[in-house]
Amino acid sequence: MTPSMHERFKQWITESGLIAGYKLQMYQWRQLTSDKGTQRYAVIQPNGGTPVRNDLGSEFYILLMIVAGQNDIEQPALDAQAIINFTQANPFDDCLGYIENMDATPTPVFTEENRMVLRLQFRIVYGE
Repeated sequence: MTPSMHERFKQWITESGLIAGYKLQMYQWRQLTSDKGTQRYAVIQPNGGTPVRNDLGSEFYILLMIVAGQNDIEQPALDAQAIINFTQANPFDDCLGYIENMDATPTPVFTEENRMVLRLQFRIVYGE
């Protein structure tokens, strides 16, 4: 399977338009030096799955972290819900296979700088 599933997810979420205005990053959130606290980030992390075997479907778990700007709560929360709604309405994709949100809306976590972080988890079932 080339590219990796988290790279495929990156393409899928980017093409959806749902993270427009967010700085997309892979693996780890890194605050830009030019960010004065207003930049929003979306961070994709692989999060395990089931064994990958030839000729069988496998499950891939992906985390999408929505990191809000400082004191910026309402719009990122709405954006997270829009991503969940889009996934529910479009569970099948040629590139991903089947995708679903696993945890609904998670409990927000706040950084020391008062940035809200929402961690959305997805289950992707794929087999060739």
